[in-house]
Amino acid sequence: GKFVIKWIPGFNIFTCYCYIVIYIVIKVSYNNYNSYIIILSISNVLQIPEKFVIIRSGNRDFYDLVFSCRFDSESYFLGVLCVNFYVGCSKYIHMLISIHIFSCEVFFFFFVRKLRLLCDKNSVIGSLIPIFWESKKFEGHTDKVEPWYGTAYSIEQITCSMIQEWMLHAPNENLHLPAPNVFIPTDLSLKSVQENAKFPVLLRKSSFSRVWYKPDTMFSTLKAYVKIYFNCPHAGNSPEAEVLTDIFTRLLMDCLNEIWYVSERGAVQLQFNIVSSYYAQVAGLYYGISPTDCGFQVTLVGYNHKLRILLESVVEKIASFQVKPDRFSVIKEMVTKEYRNLKFQQPYQQAMYYCSLILQDHTWPWMEELCILPHLEAEDLAKFVPVMLSRAFVECYIAGNIETSEAESMIQHIEDVFFSGPNPLCQALFPSQHVTNRVVKLERGMSYFYPAEGLNPNDDNSALVHYIQDHRDDFVLNVKLQLFALIGKQPAFHQLRSVEQLGYITVLMQRNDSGICGVQFIIQSTVKGPGNIDLRVEAFLKMFESKLYDMTNEEFKSNVNALIDMKLEKHKNLREESGFYWREIHDGTIKFDRKESEV
Repeated sequence: GKFVIKWIPGFNIFTCYCYIVIYIVIKVSYNNYNSYIIILSISNVLQIPEKFVIIRSGNRDFYDLVFSCRFDSESYFLGVLCVNFYVGCSKYIHMLISIHIFSCEVFFFFFVRKLRLLCDKNSVIGSLIPIFWESKKFEGHTDKVEPWYGTAYSIEQITCSMIQEWMLHAPNENLHLPAPNVFIPTDLSLKSVQENAKFPVLLRKSSFSRVWYKPDTMFSTLKAYVKIYFNCPHAGNSPEAEVLTDIFTRLLMDCLNEIWYVSERGAVQLQFNIVSSYYAQVAGLYYGISPTDCGFQVTLVGYNHKLRILLESVVEKIASFQVKPDRFSVIKEMVTKEYRNLKFQQPYQQAMYYCSLILQDHTWPWMEELCILPHLEAEDLAKFVPVMLSRAFVECYIAGNIETSEAESMIQHIEDVFFSGPNPLCQALFPSQHVTNRVVKLERGMSYFYPAEGLNPNDDNSALVHYIQDHRDDFVLNVKLQLFALIGKQPAFHQLRSVEQLGYITVLMQRNDSGICGVQFIIQSTVKGPGNIDLRVEAFLKMFESKLYDMTNEEFKSNVNALIDMKLEKHKNLREESGFYWREIHDGTIKFDRKESEV
């Protein structure tokens, strides 16, 4: 065996007065064992560190590696982690470690275990491993210059007396390692799936829930995607209920940022505060909770092995939710600011909002919700949450590297938490409460004009949303409308933007409201008002109609082939694929073969 020191390619110590980054990897090889010592990356240090120390403990096989940052008269010690891997070839292992710098003098030691160095009893650790000491005090006292960046430096031997002085400091027992990250996956195997499972299947249905399941047959990754939609009719039956639901989801995310673990270390019991969102993200897991028109939804995505632990943590927080008055005040102020800032949106965004407000059923103007916010207190939310959860239906979509038994176990756990027991948190919905999203039908041949004044008096722009409602979801009509939008997109921009110069924002695009399809022109202008812009849109449509009649068969087939190519483009990842299928489920259209059928 031999002791090998290797540096990461391109390694350099970068320093400036207020910032320093040190990143060193030392590989120690012994037979087939490769140990990697990763010196941490330090950022946001107020002054340049003074010392970097590597010392030996009483047993020569164990080493304590520390480095010190000196601030005036106080010293701050951080540690270096050693990870032992059994690998057949050399590779560098990159790790992310977060360590806080404390406001008092502390010493942080990592005892490096299972690190066998082949060295003599008389060998000096200073001769084996380089120790870097950087300080502005060394200016003018160096005798060498490295050739790449012209950094001045000197090389000196570390004396035994200096090493003994460093070893006199005993570790502070109040400084300890964090609790183990329970979200790190250890099972990295792919589940066996049926190759013919091309589309999601309805795995299970009850009066409490419905589960759609789609195994990963395309990407072969160790990831999973879980969407849980809590359909709660009480969540959107009034402006007040909608605001409280929004605050509820934000407070849930706020509460989920902290999960407590208790660990025993010797005779001392230590309580660790684990930032769940951070540790989950480090382990490749992400979650989100957001309000919907009739409830709220939970999204979990990441490595499948420990995703169940994250799901149970989220579900438990929802079931045991309690309002913290101090956090409620913070979230309430945040929501109030966001509502007030809506009047500063671009005029075209305001016009699109008004269009949705008119078309969608059971929606509430944000102005009414803003009027309610000042009168809401923490007690109102505490009373509202049990009422909101009293009637619920859970719609779930599970996809990825998960077996059917695991998917069924997840939804069973949710039902046990919310719907089981003598006093369940939720009860099943009545049949009349299972309603789908509805859109106002615009009568054929009729034109509707809704004027509204811009909310920002300092914005000189005007905006128009010219919406043409066409049909309910139908494959043949869908592709005709999509062809119209594809062919008309460039001529609309050329005529209305380039030729007539109505405004910088000029868009012709499709629109789909819960399966009701149409097209819309979105134009924002400083030179014309909405009425004049609308007349120009009508004139363009008449002109474009004649161009469609004059189109040759070759041009038409070229556009058809272009649309087919767009539809045959495969999903890039599991998240994108799941988003496509979830929209079919959420809109109630349930046409998973939409792309193939439309092609």
